[in-house]
Amino acid sequence: MKRVLIISPHFPPVNAPDHQRIRMALPYFEDNGWNADVLAIHPETISAPLDPSLLELLPENFSPHLTEALPLSLSRIPGLGTLSGRAFHALKRTGNKLIKSRKFDLIFFSTTQFGVFTLGPYWKQKWGIPFALDLQDPWINFFYRDQKIKPPGGVIKFQVQQWLAGIQAQKTIPAASGLCAVSEDYINYFARQEMITSSCRQITLPFAFSEQDWAAARKQTSTLPWHHIDPSAHHWVYAGRGGDDLIPCLRALFRSLANSPARSKPLHLWFIGTHYGIRDNIKNPIEILAAECNCPNVHEIPQRLPYLEALHIMNQSDGLMVPGSIDPRYQPSKLIPLLASGKPLLALAPDTSPCAKLMEEIAPENLITYSLPFKEAGLSEKLSQLWQEEAFQLPDISENTMNALSQREAAAATVRLCDFFKHCTAHA
Repeated sequence: MKRVLIISPHFPPVNAPDHQRIRMALPYFEDNGWNADVLAIHPETISAPLDPSLLELLPENFSPHLTEALPLSLSRIPGLGTLSGRAFHALKRTGNKLIKSRKFDLIFFSTTQFGVFTLGPYWKQKWGIPFALDLQDPWINFFYRDQKIKPPGGVIKFQVQQWLAGIQAQKTIPAASGLCAVSEDYINYFARQEMITSSCRQITLPFAFSEQDWAAARKQTSTLPWHHIDPSAHHWVYAGRGGDDLIPCLRALFRSLANSPARSKPLHLWFIGTHYGIRDNIKNPIEILAAECNCPNVHEIPQRLPYLEALHIMNQSDGLMVPGSIDPRYQPSKLIPLLASGKPLLALAPDTSPCAKLMEEIAPENLITYSLPFKEAGLSEKLSQLWQEEAFQLPDISENTMNALSQREAAAATVRLCDFFKHCTAHA
């Protein structure tokens, strides 16, 4: 039995998307020949919301190794504004103790806290252990520059972060024994920069879904946000981040709905957990945008809800939405779990994006694409054609799609992940 040390600063009960791959894989590592130790940051030193229900989804008797980051009160000091900055030395110190006390065959970084990736070359040199990276977001991000959009935190801060990320990547990527990514575009960037060695194993592995999660969500009894609304109304739900990259597609959606024929049953659109990626000084920007477009019955709940509660709301809805982005590398992390819900779904995506490629492969009937540079009129026209039917409902998930999803359930995805681990150690 081989052993992997997984670096995942966010971990239950922290409610953050970047631990979901590891959380879902934990029940299946041993069946695939791997013991897994998880090194995480103590929840009390993390600013993300906590969700105790996530602990119920972990394997029985599993506990991560926890270490404390520097206090949140120091986050205004330059270099300590991110979790990776405050947690770097704690992870380094505790990681050294773990590595000294037991034999690890691989170190796997599964996080969007990219700053901790540089511990990979350090541990490889100090202990001779190969490492692999899980790229869940683009480490080097040109979207805000290319679109001339103000990034979160401001231009200067973002430019400094990207400059530092470039230096860190040049040190880290060439030393990696494996690169795993939710989108092949994230790996292709480093390939074009000639940073990836010939022995580095590469795999594209979008987030899986867990039937265990949906089963737990079906047992939830929390009050639905539309409990006070006409029970005959239809409710479509999007649960995920907001952000400036979504605004153009949302504007096209709202304007097309505002100009659509009257429906016999009221339609309500719900946007849940959108605060991530939105500037703090804007309150409910999606609701504001809908009002500007004269699109009624749009509701925004910016707070990130507990994970199972969010799944419960989606499961009780009449349909799910993936609103679309003007980022050519758009790949929503929840895409596979949303399809696995079996609920009617409509996804909007750039025609060459990873999201579109994945949808065309397994659920083409649930996809509407558009070209970039984005033109609102083109997408609005496609959407307006859908709304012509008075009783229009979102497309159902086909039997073919559900069959295709069987290879993207957590157990099957973990088989691929462990095979990736095996190749990473074979060429170390």
